[in-house]
Amino acid sequence: MEKPADYLRIKVALDTQILAYLVDNTYPSITKFIKKLSESPYVDLVCSRFAIYEFIGIRKLEHYLRCLVEHTTKNNGNLNLSSAIKYKSEFDANELKYFEAYEKVKEKVEKELVSIYDDFGVEYEKVNIHNNLWKPHQDLVLSTKISKEDSLLMLSCIFPDVLQREKHIVLLTNDNQFHQSLCGGEKEIELSNKIFTENSLERPHLYHLKKIKLGNDETINLTENDITDERLETFTKKFIFEHIKEKNKNYYLGKIVSCPTPLRGKLMCFELQTDKLVDNIYITVLSDDLNGVYNYNNKLKNFWNVNVNQIDKYPYIPDETKENSRNISVKVYKNEEEDVDLDTEDYNKISKVGSFVFIHPDSFII
Repeated sequence: MEKPADYLRIKVALDTQILAYLVDNTYPSITKFIKKLSESPYVDLVCSRFAIYEFIGIRKLEHYLRCLVEHTTKNNGNLNLSSAIKYKSEFDANELKYFEAYEKVKEKVEKELVSIYDDFGVEYEKVNIHNNLWKPHQDLVLSTKISKEDSLLMLSCIFPDVLQREKHIVLLTNDNQFHQSLCGGEKEIELSNKIFTENSLERPHLYHLKKIKLGNDETINLTENDITDERLETFTKKFIFEHIKEKNKNYYLGKIVSCPTPLRGKLMCFELQTDKLVDNIYITVLSDDLNGVYNYNNKLKNFWNVNVNQIDKYPYIPDETKENSRNISVKVYKNEEEDVDLDTEDYNKISKVGSFVFIHPDSFII
């Protein structure tokens, strides 16, 4: 499937710990979840250059220690664990000096960097560290419990370039302190919100991998390994859609419902799930299984509601005291001027029950 337009895609950022989980497959459910996100045309996986900087250091130590264990075992020796711990930061254990292992360590880490991009499509070339990050970085580090490393990693994803500030980004972590420093309670949320606002930055949607919750309170713990593929597939699609909807909350209209049989092929019918409806708009229909996007080529106008017939006053506000006030229908055409109906294939795309209707952002370009 071709990638949808940018407004229908979400950015999901990964912290350093998750990158390490992926290359080691530490938690199979996390690996599967990230893989499903990477395969979705609606998701762009990113991480900060700072995460890569941290990753290289973490994996250097990891592979050095693995080489140390392998070398000692191979030579029928007993590894002195206290010595290994003592000298690990200096990479200078008596059993194996770093210069004796660096070629193997370097090769392993470089392969893992390739895997992060090739196997999971994680982009980090577009997420930079720049001077405009220092003010919000200082504010966050001094005002909350967040570490300087987590702050820089997060802010560089939200503010990846001096000319670009993300309006909607999802950030995944398994670091409890990181999550608690921003989402631990009302005070933490209130204070961090204040800092984001003062620095003209959007708050990220931060999730802890042990408790990813959907809007309907359905929750999943990705560190558990007994999650079925079917449940993970369903959860991932719901997760993606919730964020597409949240990113486009000012454009979301509602869900397609069935039309009266005599008018099939002529009307698009939907349940309005927002507070108002405007006239003369382009729309996009997103299938509920995330398998297709349909952009209707004509502007929709002259909407109908069973209670008022053709709506003549916009914005239309549904009357909650009246039944069916949210049931909306509108005539669709292949060629409106010549009164030609849509082809069957296109009509099926725009009328599939359960699909989601969004106002296309181009509707408001003059």
